[in-house]
Amino acid sequence: MNEKFRGAGLLLVRLRQLQAMNLRIGHDATDRLRAMDLAQLYGRELHTGVFYRNPAPGPTYDALARERQADRGHDSPPGQR
Repeated sequence: MNEKFRGAGLLLVRLRQLQAMNLRIGHDATDRLRAMDLAQLYGRELHTGVFYRNPAPGPTYDALARERQADRGHDSPPGQR
């Protein structure tokens, strides 16, 4: 059991090291070109975290489904919803 905890501890230490390295890069997650440049370094360097986050994301599938259901009405038969 002691080996399990030691292994988990080493993984946590390594994860913290990688997170600290990612913070030192100063990467802006809204810069798509820089995110692609970082992704191309895979194999030589390991970057973790969010590479790219769309600053203006579209609606989710769930939101679109609820909107469509509301447009069709709740009184329609189950097969036509």
